Amino acid sequence: MWVDITGTDGDTSSTMRGFKVALGIAGPLTLSVKTARHMQAILIQVRTLLMRGVQRLRCSANGGSLPTSIQRLQLKRLLMFAIIIGLLPVISATRAKAAGLNDTGQTQCYDASNPPALAPCSATLGGDSGTNPRQDARFGRDAQIAGQSLTKVGAGAAAFDYTKIANNGAQLAPSGTLGTSSSDWACTKDNVTGLTWEVKNTSGPRNVGHTYTWYSAAATTNGGSSGAIGTNTSCASSLATCNLENYVSAQNAATLCGASDWRLPTRKELLTLVYAGKNASPYIDTTYFPNTTSATTSQTWTGSTHAFNSTFAWYVDFYDGNSYASDKFTVDGYVVRLVRGGQ
Repeated sequence: MWVDITGTDGDTSSTMRGFKVALGIAGPLTLSVKTARHMQAILIQVRTLLMRGVQRLRCSANGGSLPTSIQRLQLKRLLMFAIIIGLLPVISATRAKAAGLNDTGQTQCYDASNPPALAPCSATLGGDSGTNPRQDARFGRDAQIAGQSLTKVGAGAAAFDYTKIANNGAQLAPSGTLGTSSSDWACTKDNVTGLTWEVKNTSGPRNVGHTYTWYSAAATTNGGSSGAIGTNTSCASSLATCNLENYVSAQNAATLCGASDWRLPTRKELLTLVYAGKNASPYIDTTYFPNTTSATTSQTWTGSTHAFNSTFAWYVDFYDGNSYASDKFTVDGYVVRLVRGGQ
C-alpha cells in the first residue's frame, strides 16, 4: 500500500489553503506512507505531538504573535497525522472487503503405487517428509476439515460453506426446499467467497433445461464482440430471445432472492464452485446446487470473453470440472447461473 497526500500552491481547496496560510507554508505539502506498519509507527507519536501542538497554539494565542517556524513545523506534522487518522477507517474498510478463496474439495492424496491410487492423506504419505509430499489435500481449508478444526457458518461438502437463501432474501436452514413461494429456497450464498448464486430448478424461467446464446450489447463487457441475439426456442419462449443479456435483465426485474444486481459470473468466480474432490460427475456440491445432473445441464456460461478471440467466451463444464472457450454464436448456447456480490 502507498498513500500520497499532496497540497501545492495551486491547490484550489480552501481548507488546504487555510492550513498553509496558518502554518506559513509556501511550498508543497506532501506526505507519503508506504505501509500499514509504517502508518502504525507514526501514530505512536500522535499523542505527544498533539499535546505539544496544543501548548504552542496556546502560547501563540496568549502572546498575540504568529507561530514561529518551529511551531509551524510541528503543526504541519499534526496536520499530516490528522489526515492519516482520517484515512485509517477507509483503508481498514478496503482491506476488510477482501473475500476468501474456496479450496478444491480434494481431501485425499495419491499414493506411490503404479498407477497411483487415492488414499487417506496421512503425514506418512503426504507430509513434508512423506512418500508423496506436499499434496493439495495437506493444505488450506480441506486440511482443516480433515483435522476437524474448521468452523463453518453454514454447511456443505468437504470445506465448502454454503447457506440457502429464500426468494425473499431471507436465510434458510439447510433443510429448506426449492419452490416458488417467498419463503422457499432459490439461491445459495457461498460463505467463503461472499458470492450469492442462483439455484436452477426444473420448471419456470429458471429451468435448468433452458439454454441461452452469449450476447451483450455493452462494449464495456463484450470484449469487442456482442455475440448472438438468439431465438426464443431454447428457453421455451420465456424470453423474447434466449440470450444472456435478456436473462440477466429478467431476473433483476423479478428481484430474485430480493436483489436486483444479478450479473454473469467471471470464469474465476464460476470455477470456485468446482468440487474437485468428488469421485464422480457433476463436480459441484449438488446438495446446494441441484439439477446439475447431465452433460448438457453442466455446461455453464461465464461473462468472460476469450482474450485472444473476442468471438469466443468461457464456460465451465461441471461434468468434468474444467473450463473451455466456446464460440459466442454456438447454436442454442449453454446454461447460465447468475451471481451477485464481489467485484
